[in-house]
Amino acid sequence: MHKPTDLPLKAELKGHRLVIEIGVETLAWATENHPDFWDQSLHVEDATVFAKEVIQELNHEEENGDTLITLMLDKAIGRAINHGAEGIEMPSIEDAPNG
Repeated sequence: MHKPTDLPLKAELKGHRLVIEIGVETLAWATENHPDFWDQSLHVEDATVFAKEVIQELNHEEENGDTLITLMLDKAIGRAINHGAEGIEMPSIEDAPNG
């Protein structure tokens, strides 16, 4: 069993919440092995402090209200719909207003 700090990145439904989680040590490992920085010998000295910095970036709002999280969700929603997701209803073109 994984320690909470070593949990892999995952998304799941918990009750009525979509939860995305990753252990701070897993995040540190991913950072140290990030393909954009592989040649810079990065070392995360404090995984919890660094995780807080990453959270700040995830929640940073652009002028239009976008965050990295909202952009990720928008993309995931579009992919789910384009791959025939269940649980939604899409009106046909004939049923659409002005259609």
